[in-house]
Amino acid sequence: CQMPVANFDMDAYLQTVDMVHICGIALSLTDTTVESALTLAKKAHEQGKKVCFDFNFRPSLNTQLDKKQLMKERYEQILPYCDIVFGSKRDLIELLQLPQQEEIPLIQQFLKEYGIEYFAGTKRQTIDEKRMQKGYLITQNAQVESKAWSVEMLDRIGAGDAFAAGILLGYTNNWHLQETVDFSITNAVLKQTIYGDVPLTSIELVQQVMENPNLDIIR
Repeated sequence: CQMPVANFDMDAYLQTVDMVHICGIALSLTDTTVESALTLAKKAHEQGKKVCFDFNFRPSLNTQLDKKQLMKERYEQILPYCDIVFGSKRDLIELLQLPQQEEIPLIQQFLKEYGIEYFAGTKRQTIDEKRMQKGYLITQNAQVESKAWSVEMLDRIGAGDAFAAGILLGYTNNWHLQETVDFSITNAVLKQTIYGDVPLTSIELVQQVMENPNLDIIR
């Protein structure tokens, strides 16, 4: 969090990758993490690399009343360089202060304004006292949603990253939007049955669960 941008050879690093993923928490920590995130996003965009960005706005890191406008400006600075964004309607309305309207038109307007390809996220709900979760994936001209999965939760930490990993896998492999979001939410639900913040899953495991959602043992 204290290392200056000059300590990173970002140009050389970017030559070795096709995509970078930036967490929005970096915009809430220190001046150096803000500079690093913005510099990386800009350089990656200029080199034709895909930039993925997770809003991940944390109110607990931004408790000062006068910081809201500053955070809005930081997010507005990074978004023009992004191709894939993870977030929610709340991020767009409460953080970016976009006009209130129906969810899909709001998100698609946001995508067109910044030239972003994908906007993805998850929704949690409780049905008959059961925890449920589903995912959504929206482009400028289309939107898909997964079925709602029942969640058996051991450890929720890392579920968002597991969902994001699925979206990026589908994107890089040119999967259909529906296949991408179905895979992603399955990976996220599986992660919550695993202790720790790393989704110790495989593509084969996720696909097996997708094909056999009621299977309770794999031999």
